[in-house]
Order: sequence, then structure tokens, then C-alpha cells
Amino acid sequence: MKHFEVQLSGLSIPCAARFPETERYFREFAPKAELCANSAPLLCPEQAEIPEEDWNSALEFGMLDCAHTEYTVLTAYFSDILLRYHRVILHGVALKYQEKAYLICADSGVGKSTQARYLQELRPGAFEVICGDRPILRFNDRNEQIIVHPSPWNGKENWGSACTAPLAAVILLERGAENRIAPLQIRDAVVPMYTHFIHTGWEPENIQRVAELESKMLSAVPLWKLSSHDVPNSTMMMLESLFP
Repeated sequence: MKHFEVQLSGLSIPCAARFPETERYFREFAPKAELCANSAPLLCPEQAEIPEEDWNSALEFGMLDCAHTEYTVLTAYFSDILLRYHRVILHGVALKYQEKAYLICADSGVGKSTQARYLQELRPGAFEVICGDRPILRFNDRNEQIIVHPSPWNGKENWGSACTAPLAAVILLERGAENRIAPLQIRDAVVPMYTHFIHTGWEPENIQRVAELESKMLSAVPLWKLSSHDVPNSTMMMLESLFP
């Protein structure tokens, strides 16, 4: 096993990987040695590791027996640990606009990255990608802010940065017969939004934690539903509605 640490949203989490090459996917998130003792990140006692039976299940599902598969599957095990510290990994593109973070969430292949790319093209220099596929949300109970952090899981485009920002809104993206954007009521967002929170689902405590964090998020920021028939027309509609 290869042992190393990964720094995620201020936490240093130990990891045990079966492939030595897996470490390279986390290289940019290695704890910084120059941090002084007073500002050193919290070291979690828990260790991220894929149990043998779960690894075999991934292979039976058709995933390759390689470091990239391990890097991908580890997402849920890191998120399980983060959940104990009021953090969670979410499937979506995180963008920074005017010092605020915006999430575009959708199933794989629906067009999250395409929407993000056109936003940047339609308004050059206005948007910065925080994380291209699986950002981390950190919940602060003191001021009810949700801070969006980057993660090593940047998607096939490898979009990411070192910046963070408070969450301002969430856009749930779907394909539709026409381009349309509208506010989404909480009752209509609960089920589709829950599916974008990443965790293994093995521990009942974590299922409850995800539900609690989702409830906080739905109460804290507005949600929008974007039906996209064609881009960049649907992107322009989103731009005019949310980013005047």
C-alpha cells in the first residue's frame, strides 16, 4: 500500500492506496510543508481507503484495475470522512463570479462543462472555475455560510484553481424541449439535489448527515432549474437571469 496525505478544505486526510501511481492524482493537494504550527491544518484520524470487497465490486462493474479507477472511486470514501467535519463532496461544476460561487449540477453527459465553457466565452474574464467536477462544500454553522472549495477531482477537462468562495446559488441543469430557466422550490429540489451529494451510502450516520447538509443548503441559497434545448442560447438565458 502507498500511504500519503491529502489536504481538502483545510483538513489533512491520510490515504492508503493500492497503486503507488494513485498519489500523483493528489499531488497538488499535498499538505504544504511551509505551514507553521499555529496554522497547520487539522489532521483527521480517519484514513481514506477502499475496502477489498468494494474494490472487487468496482471491477465487477466494469471499471479497470488501475490507479485512475482508484482515484475516482476514492471520492466517496474521502467524502464519508469529510461529512464528519461538516463538509461534503458534490457532483457539479463550481464557478466563481464576482467573489461568489455558483454550482451547475446535472447527471454526467447532460452538459455542465459545456454551459461553463460558454459562460466563459460569452463573458471573457468574468468567471473562474473553482472545480470542474466534484467541488467540496464546507458548512459554517456560525454564520450559515457555505464555502466552495476545489478538489483533486476536476473532471476530464481538468478545470480547477486554488480559489474558494461563498456559495450564492445552485443551478440544476436538464435537457429540455425548449430553453427555460426558473426558480426551483425547495420541495421540488430535495430529491434531484440529493443525488448529487457524493458518499458511499454504507453508514446510516452519513446518510443522515447528507440530508442535514442538503437541508441547510436548500434553505441558505436560491435554486434554479435550467432546461437546455440548445447552447449557447440556453447559456445566454442563464447569463441574463443570474449574472447581470
